Amino acid sequence: MSGLKTPTLTPNIPRIGHKFRDAADICQAAVMKIAPGASRLHWIDALRGVAIILVIFLHASLALKYYSDAYPRSLRGINLLLEPFRMPLLVFLAGYFVTRSLRKGAVRYFTGKIRHVVWPYLIWSFVGLFALGTITPKTALRVLYDPVETHLWYLWFLPAYYFLAWALKRVPAWIPGMIALIASHWMPEDIRLEKFVFLFAFFMFGVYFSTRQEAIESIIERRPVVITAALLAVATGLVNLSSLKVLYEPLYAPGLFGSIIVAVWLFRRIPPNPVSTALEFVGRNSLIYYVSHLVPIHLTGFLMRDIGYSAHWPLFAVFLTVGFGTGTAFALLSARFAAVRILFEAPPFTSPPARAARQIPAPAEPAARR
Repeated sequence: MSGLKTPTLTPNIPRIGHKFRDAADICQAAVMKIAPGASRLHWIDALRGVAIILVIFLHASLALKYYSDAYPRSLRGINLLLEPFRMPLLVFLAGYFVTRSLRKGAVRYFTGKIRHVVWPYLIWSFVGLFALGTITPKTALRVLYDPVETHLWYLWFLPAYYFLAWALKRVPAWIPGMIALIASHWMPEDIRLEKFVFLFAFFMFGVYFSTRQEAIESIIERRPVVITAALLAVATGLVNLSSLKVLYEPLYAPGLFGSIIVAVWLFRRIPPNPVSTALEFVGRNSLIYYVSHLVPIHLTGFLMRDIGYSAHWPLFAVFLTVGFGTGTAFALLSARFAAVRILFEAPPFTSPPARAARQIPAPAEPAARR
């Protein structure tokens, strides 16, 4: 399964409506219906949900720069504190699912990535360009090689990461990870090359974690390891508040590893509860939230600016609500309606054998043989 892959959908999902008391029940029901199996690690989904929430929080707060009367220093400080950790965590979790996907074979592996990554990237790139009025032949072409007009550069990275992971599947994943981490220091920022190489390192570290999970988790359980990791992570976040360049710098990778260690240690201990259930729902539908949240935020900003409303804190609350509300609505609707689901997942390239068999009924036996 890919890092942002839409969930495997269970047919005949019953209507979610009056029987639920609150939003937590709705999310829990959706998770139960959408979850692909009991063997799934729920804390991984919850952690991925947190990563997506941080992305939406960032975009909702940055929107204040364009549509409000101020960008509060408190929000700026929070974003700077969290800035080094968001994307390394997200690509680490994407890499975690690669080992399982590789077991499906090359054909299913690559067709799955085309259906669940390339397809929504193309669909939502053009949705964004059309909705924001920036569609031109030049911007349409840039979707293929340098998507600066949209926020979907992460999905632009992922197909290359998946191909490299497949090509390097016989090499211990930590080796290309370390090579990429060191090499990123000398990469130029043109066409996001520095970012691409740096994040590829954490993608491969996620692959490695999935192959040595029990051994690594046994190390993470040690209290000195967790304390050291937490101190490194906090120090890295604080340094990023200064004028020093921390983002995508391998020198500060220990702090990023520290944040992942603390996150894994913490989320493995969280018992099931309404909050963790909601986080799992966001994590399982992370692609939907990721691709769909920003355009509605901008459209809302346009509307607020046109009517002359610019109070920053109310606008921030509105942007958060719109971002999360859009993702949640699409996640629930895509579970029920194929016309919505096709926005996030390409149709299968071939009909499943079982479905084909049902479409061609066997001839009835002659009455004499019954």
